This record gives sequence, structure tokens and C-alpha cells, in this order.
Amino acid sequence: MNQLSQENIDYLIKLINSANPARITSVIVDKLGARAIDESGTIALMGTDVPKFPGDLGLTRIPQLKARLELASGKDDFTVEYHKNEDKGFVERLTFKARGVKADYRTGDPESIRAPKRIMDEMVTTFELDNSVVSELQSAVGAYTATELKFILEDGSISAQVDDGNGDVFSVEVGSTDYTENLTHVYDALNTSQILKLSLINGKVKVAIGEKGILSIFKDPFTFFVMPSKRG
Repeated sequence: MNQLSQENIDYLIKLINSANPARITSVIVDKLGARAIDESGTIALMGTDVPKFPGDLGLTRIPQLKARLELASGKDDFTVEYHKNEDKGFVERLTFKARGVKADYRTGDPESIRAPKRIMDEMVTTFELDNSVVSELQSAVGAYTATELKFILEDGSISAQVDDGNGDVFSVEVGSTDYTENLTHVYDALNTSQILKLSLINGKVKVAIGEKGILSIFKDPFTFFVMPSKRG
């Protein structure tokens, strides 16, 4: 069997470790990049600058893939072998090997996986959240048993807000903006706060809000897109 390059392996591990906590269970890697969307259609993952793989990849059953990868990845002499379907041009099997260990994983046909080719929304503002704010938001979501997380653009400031559904509100200012229109966009509280935590790099996460309300959360080399549940 042929072996994936170390660059391929490193990218694959980053992709799996990003998709799995976001409850994304299937990912395509092809000439358009890495592309995925969760089953509810509310969280998408996109990645560009993908290293060249020996064929397209259809990664399904991401939790099982992660578990099988980890059976071998921490051991000596770890490699990943692949078998390509030459007729269809995609990698149809990966084998994770290490000293004394072998774990097979059959991929899916990329054509059978639903994933967006691109996300269309023009950014209207960007800002950064630090670890303390992200932790506050996670704690507030739990303390208020909140189902919705709001980002509010008002009079040049950006705030995040959750409530308990009975009028009690937690709000924290998270940035400023030159955007002149006042907006409120609403997102799933649990998933959004978890992705924000997942995406922290060196204690910060970059976030953008688009005209359509799509929340972009940047986790190099990937971007999560959280679709708004409604616009206030």
C-alpha cells in the first residue's frame, strides 16, 4: 500500500479534531478544499490551502474515524496507508499503522456526502474574543440554561447576550464596530459557545458577522460558519 505524507497526516488530524467536537460527522476533501456541514444544516466547516492528497477523500463516521486513528497515532512508527479507487479517483480506505497495531477505516464516496461548495455572505464586522470572555459565555449559557446566544450590534458596540426565557439577561460587551446599522442575530447557544472555545488560538478567537447574519469563527486553517436561527 501507499503511504500518506506527514503533511497529509497532520492536516487530517487537524481536520478530524476540528470537525468532531462541532458534531460534524462527514467531510469532503477535494479540489475545492475541505467542506462539511452538520446534519442540522446550521454549522459548516470550510478549509482552503489543503495539501495535495493522492485522491479525493470522503470522511464519514467522524467519531469512529477519530477513535480508530487514536488506536495507532500515539504509538511508535505511526504511518497512514491508503488504497485509492482508481476508477472513481477517490481514496476508499485508510489504514492506521504503528508498531504492533493496525486499524482499518473505509472512507465514503465523496459524491454521496452533502457539503456546501462555498458560503456566501459579506462580512460587515470582525472582532476578537479572548479566553475570559469565551469562558464567561460558556458559563452563562449553563447558568441561564440558555438555548439562544445573541450578538448585538448597536451604536458602534458589539455585545453578546443570553437569557433564561423569563426576562433575566446576561450581557457582555465584546468589541466595537464601524458598521452603522443596529443588528441582532441569534444563534444556537450551546453549539456556538462550544465552537468558540474550540477555536481559541493563543487565548483568542477571531469572529466575523455577515450581512445575512452568518457567524464566521476562524480556526486556522479552517473556518466554521454558524447559521443564524433568526435575525432580531
